[in-house]
Amino acid sequence: MDTNTQQPEEDQALYPVILDPRATTQFEAGGHIYRVEKNVELSVARDRYLERYSLQAALARSSSAIREEIRKAYDLNNQSKPGDVGVVLHNLLAATVDLETNFNPIYLICTLFINRVDEDRTSFSSELAMQKLEDWSAINRSFFFTSAVDFLTAIGDDFSRATQTFSSPAAASPAAPNGPGQSPLPPSS
Repeated sequence: MDTNTQQPEEDQALYPVILDPRATTQFEAGGHIYRVEKNVELSVARDRYLERYSLQAALARSSSAIREEIRKAYDLNNQSKPGDVGVVLHNLLAATVDLETNFNPIYLICTLFINRVDEDRTSFSSELAMQKLEDWSAINRSFFFTSAVDFLTAIGDDFSRATQTFSSPAAASPAAPNGPGQSPLPPSS
Protein backbone atom coordinates (compact mmCIF):
# COMPACT_ATOMS: atom_id res chain seq x y z
CA MET A 1 0.00 0.00 0.00
CA ASP A 2 1.34 3.41 -0.94
CA THR A 3 1.58 5.74 2.07
CA ASN A 4 2.78 8.74 0.09
CA THR A 5 0.48 11.70 0.77
CA GLN A 6 1.50 13.48 -2.43
CA GLN A 7 -1.21 13.45 -5.04
CA PRO A 8 -0.25 12.40 -8.57
CA GLU A 9 -0.26 15.42 -10.90
CA GLU A 10 -2.38 13.76 -13.55
CA ASP A 11 -5.15 13.04 -11.03
CA GLN A 12 -5.33 16.42 -9.19
CA ALA A 13 -9.05 16.83 -9.99
CA LEU A 14 -9.76 13.59 -8.14
CA TYR A 15 -8.42 14.86 -4.79
CA PRO A 16 -9.56 17.55 -2.38
CA VAL A 17 -8.03 20.99 -2.64
CA ILE A 18 -5.51 21.25 0.20
CA LEU A 19 -5.64 24.55 2.12
CA ASP A 20 -3.34 25.28 5.05
CA PRO A 21 -5.60 26.38 7.93
CA ARG A 22 -2.84 28.43 9.59
CA ALA A 23 -1.70 30.26 6.44
CA THR A 24 -4.80 30.62 4.25
CA THR A 25 -6.54 33.98 4.62
CA GLN A 26 -8.37 33.96 1.28
CA PHE A 27 -9.38 31.35 -1.30
CA GLU A 28 -11.69 30.89 -4.29
CA ALA A 29 -14.43 28.27 -4.36
CA GLY A 30 -17.67 27.93 -6.29
CA GLY A 31 -16.95 31.12 -8.23
CA HIS A 32 -16.66 33.22 -5.05
CA ILE A 33 -13.68 34.71 -3.24
CA TYR A 34 -13.78 33.79 0.47
CA ARG A 35 -11.93 35.44 3.35
CA VAL A 36 -11.08 33.55 6.52
CA GLU A 37 -11.99 36.01 9.29
CA LYS A 38 -11.23 34.14 12.51
CA ASN A 39 -10.73 37.32 14.53
CA VAL A 40 -13.83 39.19 13.40
CA GLU A 41 -16.64 40.03 15.81
CA LEU A 42 -19.89 38.20 15.02
CA SER A 43 -23.12 40.13 14.73
CA VAL A 44 -25.96 39.19 17.07
CA ALA A 45 -27.70 37.51 14.11
CA ARG A 46 -24.66 35.30 13.49
CA ASP A 47 -24.08 34.65 17.19
CA ARG A 48 -27.52 33.02 17.42
CA TYR A 49 -26.41 30.55 14.74
CA LEU A 50 -23.11 29.99 16.56
CA GLU A 51 -25.06 28.94 19.66
CA ARG A 52 -27.15 26.54 17.61
CA TYR A 53 -24.21 25.05 15.69
CA SER A 54 -22.12 24.70 18.86
CA LEU A 55 -24.98 22.86 20.52
CA GLN A 56 -25.31 20.60 17.48
CA ALA A 57 -21.62 19.79 17.74
CA ALA A 58 -22.01 18.95 21.43
CA LEU A 59 -25.13 16.86 20.83
CA ALA A 60 -23.42 14.94 18.08
CA ARG A 61 -20.66 13.93 20.48
CA SER A 62 -22.56 12.94 23.65
CA SER A 63 -25.97 12.67 25.24
CA SER A 64 -24.70 14.55 28.31
CA ALA A 65 -24.98 17.76 26.27
CA ILE A 66 -28.73 17.19 26.01
CA ARG A 67 -28.95 16.69 29.77
CA GLU A 68 -26.92 19.87 30.38
CA GLU A 69 -29.20 21.94 28.15
CA ILE A 70 -32.32 20.58 29.85
CA ARG A 71 -30.74 21.30 33.23
CA LYS A 72 -29.92 24.86 32.10
CA ALA A 73 -33.55 25.37 31.10
CA TYR A 74 -34.71 23.93 34.45
CA ASP A 75 -32.38 26.22 36.41
CA LEU A 76 -33.46 29.27 34.40
CA ASN A 77 -37.08 28.36 35.07
CA ASN A 78 -36.30 28.26 38.82
CA GLN A 79 -34.74 31.72 38.46
CA SER A 80 -38.00 33.00 36.92
CA LYS A 81 -36.40 33.67 33.54
CA PRO A 82 -39.01 32.32 31.12
CA GLY A 83 -37.53 34.18 28.14
CA ASP A 84 -34.16 32.53 28.67
CA VAL A 85 -35.86 29.14 29.12
CA GLY A 86 -37.56 29.64 25.77
CA VAL A 87 -34.25 30.43 24.06
CA VAL A 88 -32.53 27.34 25.52
CA LEU A 89 -35.41 25.06 24.57
CA HIS A 90 -35.70 26.59 21.09
CA ASN A 91 -31.97 26.05 20.48
CA LEU A 92 -32.21 22.49 21.78
CA LEU A 93 -35.15 21.68 19.52
CA ALA A 94 -33.55 23.35 16.51
CA ALA A 95 -30.26 21.54 17.13
CA THR A 96 -31.92 18.13 17.29
CA VAL A 97 -33.82 18.80 14.05
CA ASP A 98 -30.74 20.25 12.35
CA LEU A 99 -28.72 17.13 13.20
CA GLU A 100 -30.67 15.51 10.39
CA THR A 101 -29.04 17.79 7.78
CA ASN A 102 -26.11 15.36 7.63
CA PHE A 103 -23.55 18.20 7.73
CA ASN A 104 -20.99 18.16 10.48
CA PRO A 105 -21.69 21.18 12.70
CA ILE A 106 -18.00 22.13 12.51
CA TYR A 107 -18.51 23.00 8.83
CA LEU A 108 -21.57 25.05 9.75
CA ILE A 109 -19.58 26.99 12.35
CA CYS A 110 -17.06 27.84 9.62
CA THR A 111 -19.85 29.39 7.52
CA LEU A 112 -20.09 32.13 10.18
CA PHE A 113 -16.53 33.43 9.84
CA ILE A 114 -15.38 32.32 6.38
CA ASN A 115 -17.13 34.91 4.27
CA ARG A 116 -17.53 35.91 0.66
CA VAL A 117 -15.83 39.26 0.07
CA ASP A 118 -19.19 40.91 -0.74
CA GLU A 119 -21.13 39.19 2.07
CA ASP A 120 -23.16 41.18 4.61
CA ARG A 121 -21.65 40.22 7.98
CA THR A 122 -24.62 41.66 9.91
CA SER A 123 -27.05 38.98 8.76
CA PHE A 124 -27.06 35.23 8.17
CA SER A 125 -29.34 32.41 7.02
CA SER A 126 -29.32 28.63 6.78
CA GLU A 127 -29.63 29.00 3.02
CA LEU A 128 -26.39 30.99 2.88
CA ALA A 129 -24.66 28.32 4.98
CA MET A 130 -25.80 25.60 2.56
CA GLN A 131 -24.58 27.64 -0.45
CA LYS A 132 -21.16 27.99 1.17
CA LEU A 133 -20.95 24.28 1.97
CA GLU A 134 -21.77 23.49 -1.66
CA ASP A 135 -19.01 25.86 -2.79
CA TRP A 136 -16.52 24.24 -0.39
CA SER A 137 -17.28 20.61 -1.28
CA ALA A 138 -13.87 20.01 -2.92
CA ILE A 139 -11.76 21.44 -0.04
CA ASN A 140 -9.98 19.24 2.50
CA ARG A 141 -11.84 18.70 5.75
CA SER A 142 -8.86 19.37 8.03
CA PHE A 143 -8.82 23.00 6.86
CA PHE A 144 -12.29 23.52 8.30
CA PHE A 145 -11.74 21.54 11.50
CA THR A 146 -8.56 23.43 12.41
CA SER A 147 -10.08 26.78 11.41
CA ALA A 148 -13.15 26.13 13.57
CA VAL A 149 -11.04 25.16 16.59
CA ASP A 150 -8.96 28.33 16.19
CA PHE A 151 -12.12 30.45 15.92
CA LEU A 152 -13.85 28.82 18.90
CA THR A 153 -10.69 29.12 21.00
CA ALA A 154 -10.51 32.86 20.26
CA ILE A 155 -14.19 33.30 21.14
CA GLY A 156 -13.73 31.26 24.32
CA ASP A 157 -10.78 33.43 25.33
CA ASP A 158 -12.87 36.57 24.76
CA PHE A 159 -15.75 35.12 26.80
CA SER A 160 -13.39 34.12 29.61
CA ARG A 161 -11.92 37.65 29.80
CA ALA A 162 -15.41 39.18 29.84
CA THR A 163 -16.66 36.95 32.64
CA GLN A 164 -13.55 37.70 34.72
CA THR A 165 -14.19 41.42 34.26
CA PHE A 166 -17.77 41.16 35.50
CA SER A 167 -17.25 38.65 38.31
CA SER A 168 -17.20 39.97 41.83
CA PRO A 169 -16.96 38.57 45.38
CA ALA A 170 -20.67 39.35 45.87
CA ALA A 171 -21.53 37.00 43.03
CA ALA A 172 -19.86 34.15 44.92
CA SER A 173 -21.92 34.58 48.12
CA PRO A 174 -23.99 31.56 49.11
CA ALA A 175 -27.69 31.68 48.31
CA ALA A 176 -30.55 30.23 50.26
CA PRO A 177 -31.47 26.62 49.43
CA ASN A 178 -33.44 26.49 46.21
CA GLY A 179 -32.82 30.20 45.73
CA PRO A 180 -31.15 31.75 42.69
CA GLY A 181 -28.38 29.50 41.48
CA GLN A 182 -29.63 26.58 43.59
CA SER A 183 -31.45 23.57 42.26
CA PRO A 184 -33.21 20.68 43.95
CA LEU A 185 -31.67 18.42 41.28
CA PRO A 186 -28.50 16.54 42.15
CA PRO A 187 -25.31 17.92 40.61
CA SER A 188 -24.71 16.79 37.05
CA SER A 189 -21.99 14.21 36.64
